Amino acid sequence: MSDEKPTIDRQSRALAGCCGFGESRRNYFRRLRLVEVQDTFFMPPQNKTLTRWRQDGGDDFVFVIKAWQLITHEADAKGYRRLARDFSVDSKQCGRFQNTEEVATAYARTADAADILRASAILFETPPSFTPTQDNRSKIAAFFERIDRRGRKMIWDARGVWSSTEVVSIATDLDLIPCSDLAQAPLSTKASYVRILGGRHSEETLYRLVDVLADVESAYCLFNTINMFRDALRLQSFFDSTDLD
Repeated sequence: MSDEKPTIDRQSRALAGCCGFGESRRNYFRRLRLVEVQDTFFMPPQNKTLTRWRQDGGDDFVFVIKAWQLITHEADAKGYRRLARDFSVDSKQCGRFQNTEEVATAYARTADAADILRASAILFETPPSFTPTQDNRSKIAAFFERIDRRGRKMIWDARGVWSSTEVVSIATDLDLIPCSDLAQAPLSTKASYVRILGGRHSEETLYRLVDVLADVESAYCLFNTINMFRDALRLQSFFDSTDLD
């Protein structure tokens, strides 16, 4: 595996991309410079596939990968249907950041995929069922304290009923980047990770986002919308034409 530390270029501190390619990879790599890889959440691709993506993306392309669902989601999650048919796992030992061999193995595979892609960060999405109980707080803290981050940024997208105040507090304690959405102000002034969902967004909305991110040291904005490739191109053009420094 590569021992090269992932970094964020100052000139690339504001980037737009998509949650998944949503376009032919050839065209995507040609026109955008950031993607959140979804395949690694369902079942990490083979190493040769990841190597090809890294080569096709070029040296300045930024990958963020979504952590394998076995780490965060329990076996009743719909995503488990997309595991390989010949893949066998003790489902009771998966999800919720449990301290089990299954979760440890899933993280190691996720981290290896990140190494091959030279990914800047790994995103951990917790489902609505991962509620703010004391047990879950303890599990997420213990997980991030015991893993080897390999010099990589860690992002937490807390779905469900977590308050932004508690997400920021936990993320600060565990050195995570809290994920925000279009309706929220950046949850961190050092690094902001914004996932933009829903339908179409006006130019006014996107310009407002550019303005909100003006004081953030680095910002990644990922679209999961009807026209996410087009939306990402629009936002990137706004970033490129705006003096954010």
